[in-house]
Parts: sequence; C-alpha cells; structure tokens
Amino acid sequence: MRSSTPCQRFILNDTNPVSAFAEAIDPLAQVREVAQLCWRTCNSFFDWERDCVLKAKPSAEILDKHRQTLTWLIRMIKLLNTMASDPEFPEPDIANDFQILLDRLNHSWQLVHEPGISEEEADKLLQECFPNESGT
Repeated sequence: MRSSTPCQRFILNDTNPVSAFAEAIDPLAQVREVAQLCWRTCNSFFDWERDCVLKAKPSAEILDKHRQTLTWLIRMIKLLNTMASDPEFPEPDIANDFQILLDRLNHSWQLVHEPGISEEEADKLLQECFPNESGT
C-alpha cells in the first residue's frame, strides 16, 4: 500500500488543512526556538566582540568583520522585533527579548563604530569653549 502525503491525508481525513497545519507546525513554538537561537547567536557574537574587539587592538579586517556581522544581526533582530511587537503577538516576553537584543546590538554599534571624539578633539573643544582655563 502506498503511503499518502500530508496533503493527501488532510483531504482523505476531511481535516481542516489550516488547523491541521497549525497544530503540526506550532508557530509559537517555532518563534520560541528562533528567540533562543537569537540569544545564543548574539551572545556568541558579544563574546567574540569582547575578546577580539574591545579587549584587543583590532585590525582593520577584524573591525570590518565586526561591522558586517553586526549589521546583519541588527537587521535580523529588527525584523523579528517588528513581528513580535505586533499588539496581537501572544508572547510579550519574546517581544521583550528581541528589544533587549536590539538595544544591545545598537549599543555595540555605537561603542565600536561611532565612538565619539578623540582625546585630542576633546582638549581642543575645551580650549575653544574655555580659553582662559589652564587645562585638565
């Protein structure tokens, strides 16, 4: 006897394909798994960032790799955060997780790729703003 495909079983059993698909797939369980994968991926990235970028003097190649990886992580988490931010999304904790990850990733971007001004620039600015002061 030839086995039937899942689609054929739905037809043969007169099952509602939409509800049967939802029961078989469990979209919320899939989203939970994606959220856990995102946490693991981002934490691995943060570990690498700490060891190879923040605690070291990274080469231009490492900084480029950091920028590229971080850009894609931010894009991915933004997309998932948008989905989870929907008012009808059933798991507010997952929405909160994506927002936390997005905040951490944005902080990494600012810390490494938009660090502010150099010490020399800060001294020059202080001299321009307070010309009569004797430095720090």
